[in-house]
Amino acid sequence: MSHLELSWVGSRVSQVAFDFAVTIRGADDSELRVECAFHLSGTDFPSLDVDPAATREMAGHLIQLLQRGILTSEVDEKGALHASFEGGVELFVPVDPAYEAWTYVGGDGSRVVATPGGGRTVWSTR
Repeated sequence: MSHLELSWVGSRVSQVAFDFAVTIRGADDSELRVECAFHLSGTDFPSLDVDPAATREMAGHLIQLLQRGILTSEVDEKGALHASFEGGVELFVPVDPAYEAWTYVGGDGSRVVATPGGGRTVWSTR
């Protein structure tokens, strides 16, 4: 199994939402929902370890993703997600041993889910 590129590459972040997860929506109707701890770093804000269930203190930093272009977004064979955005922002979501760390829905309805303990499941629209 090789790296998988998510289809929102080339789109822009149109919305960032917070509940017990962090949801990043692309202008192409794609959506990344992160439900486990992740790391965000960039040149114009500090390096952050984010707990999606406790984003209140970090919301001001996370909202800075708005309108940034999505440059890369790859899932490795273990299910970890690496994405980069305009302005040098990097997102890393590691695999969670017990939970689905993240779920991605493409603008075309395709889905990719990080499986608990490592790996990924892909549903295509074809």
